Amino acid sequence: MECDGARYESMSTIHSLYSVDKLCEVDDPHDTLSSMLSKEVLNNFDHSGNPPHKLNLKVNDSCIALRNINKRAGLTNNTRVIILHISRFVIKAQTLIQNTPNRLIPSS
Repeated sequence: MECDGARYESMSTIHSLYSVDKLCEVDDPHDTLSSMLSKEVLNNFDHSGNPPHKLNLKVNDSCIALRNINKRAGLTNNTRVIILHISRFVIKAQTLIQNTPNRLIPSS
């Protein structure tokens, strides 16, 4: 997600969320890459198709989903949301389309 914290300049707490420090089985089915790549290399990998390793969010930030998260729930690429609540494993957000329910986004 890409976020714009300038919309709300409140004193709400900044939450730092981190990506997972390992390759998925789908990315490395034969365990070849995981033996060659350290956590530091994975954390510094910066490519336009990948989300950042560290994401700083605050409640009331407006964000744009950079990929399809849940098509059925309407959380698709370029959907604008407002962050309502942040917990350890879930981000509660609401799309900026009128009359839509709140959505839960896994944060790991």
